[in-house]
Amino acid sequence: MVIAPCSAIICRVTAKARSILLLIILWLAFAVRVYRLDAQSIWYDEGLSIQLASLPPDQTIALSATTDHPPLHALLLGGWLRLAGDSDFAVRFLSLFCGVLAVALTYAWVHQMDERAGLIAAFLMTLAPFAVYYSQETRGYTLLTALVLVAAIAFVKLLRGDQRRRIWIIYSGAMVAALYTHYFAAFAWAAINVAWLLNLRGLRKPRRFWTWIVAQIIILACFAPWLPNVIAQVGSNATYFPGRVTWDTVFGDTWRAFSVGEWGDGSIIGGVWLVLIGLGLIAALTSGFHHGGREDKERNLRKPRDLPIPAAVRQWAARRRAFVVTIAAILLVPLLLMSALAWLKPKFAPRYLLPSLPAFIAVGSIGLTLLIDGLRTRWCLIASIGLIAGLAVPTLADAGSLLRLYTDASIARPDGRSVAAYIAAHEVPGDAIILLGGHQAPAFNHYYRGSAAVFPLPPDLLPAVQSPLDAQAIQQLADITRDHPRIWLVLWQNEISDPTNVLVDALSAQGQRIEVGQNFHAMSLLLFDVRAAVFVTQPQHLVDFAFVQMVRLTGYNVDKTHLVPGDSLTFSVYLMAEGSIAGDYQIFAHLIGPDGSLVAQADHIAGADSYPTSLWRPGNLILNRFQMTVPLNAAPGEYRIRVGLYDSAGRLKLIDGRDQIDLIQLTVTR
Repeated sequence: MVIAPCSAIICRVTAKARSILLLIILWLAFAVRVYRLDAQSIWYDEGLSIQLASLPPDQTIALSATTDHPPLHALLLGGWLRLAGDSDFAVRFLSLFCGVLAVALTYAWVHQMDERAGLIAAFLMTLAPFAVYYSQETRGYTLLTALVLVAAIAFVKLLRGDQRRRIWIIYSGAMVAALYTHYFAAFAWAAINVAWLLNLRGLRKPRRFWTWIVAQIIILACFAPWLPNVIAQVGSNATYFPGRVTWDTVFGDTWRAFSVGEWGDGSIIGGVWLVLIGLGLIAALTSGFHHGGREDKERNLRKPRDLPIPAAVRQWAARRRAFVVTIAAILLVPLLLMSALAWLKPKFAPRYLLPSLPAFIAVGSIGLTLLIDGLRTRWCLIASIGLIAGLAVPTLADAGSLLRLYTDASIARPDGRSVAAYIAAHEVPGDAIILLGGHQAPAFNHYYRGSAAVFPLPPDLLPAVQSPLDAQAIQQLADITRDHPRIWLVLWQNEISDPTNVLVDALSAQGQRIEVGQNFHAMSLLLFDVRAAVFVTQPQHLVDFAFVQMVRLTGYNVDKTHLVPGDSLTFSVYLMAEGSIAGDYQIFAHLIGPDGSLVAQADHIAGADSYPTSLWRPGNLILNRFQMTVPLNAAPGEYRIRVGLYDSAGRLKLIDGRDQIDLIQLTVTR
């Protein structure tokens, strides 16, 4: 119940007291970010950053060109690791530093409009679970946020008439650095340009117009050497998923992440933030908002001294509008652009919009200042209740989310550290480790200190969404097991790297499973003795049936051809892509009786849900498995398995005009 009196005090504290409050907030920001900094395991994204950073700078730049992030963060991290070492605490400390810096920059940005809102924004940014989480991850998101804030601070100064050369250099340099940190910095650059266009009427001097245009050209020119890599990544990046990400998913997930963290329940706290942001917009766009209380308002009205009071008021109002337009643009424009991009390239995570979090918090903080001003009016009681709720609810929600972040194992990062330690403690000479998917290799190698040979499959640095393993990987497995009698199989995101379960099924069928005596969070570890394993690397029966689309049925496996009623029948069909396939097809398998009747059937998507036919690449050999049961009342005689492909438009025809293949001949006896 002390929130309202304390908030009232904020209106009257001296500049020195505000500095002390800011220092306390920054120490708190450091404390919540450094606590349990190395408690969780390094995971895939962080492992990739560490691998890039561990290389010489020229190799870091070259390898970054093949990934989905530009090289600046990896270069800075590499310099830091050469000084501090590669412990989990050390590799995450750079992100922690940038996270605390972002809190200070949030204050510096918002206080240009209001000192009180600046302090509140810094406090809320300090406890924001979303910001804390990425301050404890070895990735470039907090660096990106800090750089965007530097550019935003400089931009507001430019709008207010501060045309010193160093401000232009700071703005341009920060924006170039942001672009070299993450490609989605382009969203922030676009947002600032939108804010500039919306404030264009306030730019009375043509020189400012052309200076701004030249600055944007310089930014683009500085980033131009990296643009070929951007274009290459857009065309070849294999981490996009099938389907569509709609705007409501982008807005909803981002709102929850900004409100209470990606793992929190945003149903209530999201509503509170909606109210605060609504109040913030009302306060900023109406005369009900006063610039930092009486002291700051009078100070602003006195500058410049030669302006009469009415002109000073108009100037102050224009500056206020410019700031509001800027924060609104930085909040909304990236959301809209992300929604459009996610529709075209279906990949989205709220972390891509982390630089918009300070704008989200800024508007809510301005809403709280409106409630602070209301403490001196006849609406004092309502304002006090609103202020208590507006501060207490987000603070308590943030505290709860942070507690979960620190203690709840269910939301922790995958525990690759324990997997690597377990293997190192239980391996024997000659063991091999298969990492499925192979993109986890950098994180695994960060921890693994054993002697077993490590095979990432597939060997790509990025998740192989569009180029996963197919049936041809069985040959790779056979080559590995030829020299290694035991195979450790580390599974993480294997549904992406091996959507048809080629390796898992092959090892389960041919290897002898050895019990692993420990479970691991968000990862699986299997151990197989493969000394007696014989892997089928080619179809048992070769056939050749071509469809009118670029797909061909090349063979099949079947476990038995003589059955009795009640028997289970297992068989596999090999489909090869000969080019790009238009559409996603289902594959059907019908058990046809001696009289031509349908006795049993099985249908599923050709390939896998995450790897349908439209994503197959030329040369892919996809194994499609089926299991059927012969009915107990099945009559003796000759049966056959009939297969084919179909979609919503009907069955896909073969080049000879048929729409089905009688593939396997079976005999059922009593």
